[in-house]
Amino acid sequence: MLIRQLPPDSALVTALNDGQPMWSSTEHLLADLWTLLVRVNSDQKKTPDNLDHPIRAAATAKAVAESKKKLKELFLARKKEVTNWQL
Repeated sequence: MLIRQLPPDSALVTALNDGQPMWSSTEHLLADLWTLLVRVNSDQKKTPDNLDHPIRAAATAKAVAESKKKLKELFLARKKEVTNWQL
């Protein structure tokens, strides 16, 4: 069963996110403001183009890594099935 539109700080969402509540729209907007302020107040030549809030960047990197891991596991399982079928 898939449950949609739970509050970001609900018990289920927190449990699925390693004990941390998910960010709401407010937190994402504040992170965007933080990024904007860092870009405005820093030297434009030293600021990377893909600058993001550190916590959101870490969460995104973790999600991408988990997604790649799941895809690799799926690929290896399918490869094993094909190899076994050909034998």
